[in-house]
Amino acid sequence: MDGLAMVRNFHSLLALFFGTHSQMAQVITSWAKHIVRWELIYESQQNDDPSFITQVLFSIDAMVKTYLVSCFLHIMEIVFPPL
Repeated sequence: MDGLAMVRNFHSLLALFFGTHSQMAQVITSWAKHIVRWELIYESQQNDDPSFITQVLFSIDAMVKTYLVSCFLHIMEIVFPPL
């Protein structure tokens, strides 16, 4: 399944930047395990809706971006506390 390969590549990238034991890498690992466990369901959904895997990957990407923005804003509050 191409989607699984993309999730694993994304995991490798996150692990490279943030470490294999980072929270984001662990969440992506759990997504990969979920996709493997439910591969037949994912394939069935993909057959019914050709954009299904794209939607799943978009959701994972959005989750990571939201987390990173949250971390950035938290750091900014620490470095530049509100007056």
